[in-house]
Amino acid sequence: MRHNFQRAMCTGMLWLCGAMVAPSLAVAADSSATQAQAGTSSVKQNSKSVSEVLKYIETHSDYMFVYAEGANRQLDKRINITLSGNNVDAILADMCAKAKLDYRIFGRQVTLFPKGKMPKNLEATTMVKGTVVDNSGEPLVGAAVVVKGAGEGTMTDLDGNFMLPASKGQQLEISYVGFATKDVTVGDGPMEIMMSESTNNLDEVVVVGYGTMKKKDLTGGLTVVGEEALKMSGSANLMDRLVGQVAGFSITSSEAKPGSDQSLLIRGTNSLSGGNSPLVVLDGIPYEGSIGDIDPNIVESLTVLKDASSVAIYGSRGSNGVILIQTKKGTKSNAKVVYKGTFAVASEMQRIETMGPNEYIQFKQDLGRLGTKKLTGIDLDPLYGQVISASERINYAQGITRDWQDDVFRTSFQHNHQLSISGGTDATSYMAAVSYLDQPGVVINSNYERINVYTSIQQVLNKWLTIGLTGQFVNRETGGNTPNLEHAIKQAPYGIFMADDGNYYDEPMDYSNLPHPMRNVRADSKNTSRNVLYCI
Repeated sequence: MRHNFQRAMCTGMLWLCGAMVAPSLAVAADSSATQAQAGTSSVKQNSKSVSEVLKYIETHSDYMFVYAEGANRQLDKRINITLSGNNVDAILADMCAKAKLDYRIFGRQVTLFPKGKMPKNLEATTMVKGTVVDNSGEPLVGAAVVVKGAGEGTMTDLDGNFMLPASKGQQLEISYVGFATKDVTVGDGPMEIMMSESTNNLDEVVVVGYGTMKKKDLTGGLTVVGEEALKMSGSANLMDRLVGQVAGFSITSSEAKPGSDQSLLIRGTNSLSGGNSPLVVLDGIPYEGSIGDIDPNIVESLTVLKDASSVAIYGSRGSNGVILIQTKKGTKSNAKVVYKGTFAVASEMQRIETMGPNEYIQFKQDLGRLGTKKLTGIDLDPLYGQVISASERINYAQGITRDWQDDVFRTSFQHNHQLSISGGTDATSYMAAVSYLDQPGVVINSNYERINVYTSIQQVLNKWLTIGLTGQFVNRETGGNTPNLEHAIKQAPYGIFMADDGNYYDEPMDYSNLPHPMRNVRADSKNTSRNVLYCI
């Protein structure tokens, strides 16, 4: 019941949007449609004004009245009318004849015109009704229906139905995402329009687990992200370029430092105790490394296989979905050398607001006065009292203050370079690329460096045999120990930063539970990893 009510409301709103555009959309409704929508209304009036009669009709029926220019001048005209048991169309006809008005009914809207002033094009206009369905007969919701050359238009409702004013013989243009645009001619009676899927999308060749095939021959669920879509983002991380490109594909990061691994989920969590990461296949070989280590500039396309039928060839390993990565290959051409370089500047998005020097002293004095110590007099003096620690008093006496977030954050300069060469003949094609990425983070010591070497060569031996060799080498280094951000924002503005011996002061505020946030940043803890992959 609730579903039917919502559907009816949606249909009414769609019709109202199309019908209220202008009086020029007015059409003549047949008597059966009038009786079906408005029913029967009883009116008994003697010497009433036109406006009073119209108000009575609106109150006792579903109709709304719109007045064309000049028609409102007749609203005060008084007429003698005594009607009972007639349908609204008969009542309107009698009233308009006596008030010297013309009218047209379209849907629930009645447009009134001065006698003889109705536009000629409305005289031949009728209300066209129809349904838009797909090849299987299922209704298409939200399909656009437009009268060509006239500008009138509407959209189909939840049942695929539409209604708009048009003349017999006019052309309707129907369009819907994923379907070929269709033109139909307005005839007599309701129309049923069947749409066909666009052949351009169906002829696209996609990579699947067992080779390549046309999309129209597939029965499984997959999404293909091509080279042009990957170029829309300038990120050096391949996964960052996929954000928002694949429905049902979730990419999350547990930490924001450069080079950190990302969590990938296809269609949500599938297991409570086991792993949920999808299987990654690079040029036909399962890839065990981090996808973030792959240079996005060498990727030609990426295919995400989602359902059971599309990942069946991989067995249980594909139970969480499969990501197929196809790298670029050489083509028949002269040797081409290409350089790509990007430069970027990064800084923290925002800082946590902390107390300034004056606010901090006021806070400590209030705490001492109202707290358990109940300090008074000289004890509340920052220099000679007990409100701040001994280490803090040293900087307070010298007027030295510090914003500790200045020490843990920095403005970083990032750059990425790639040099590639490609070419080939009818029998042999090749491509080689070397790239270097230096991506220091905005937090001290959050560094990330990556070197990629990629080679690919293919040789056609005869019509039925082609061999190839693809290799990739990745060397990555991530930074050392980063500052403790929690300790940094909790430090006092008067805490000691550096000791006299040039080392970080262990306890800037003399609190053992709040050590120096930078005390471990000088430790050598760089992580280096290498990944080598060859495919034949």
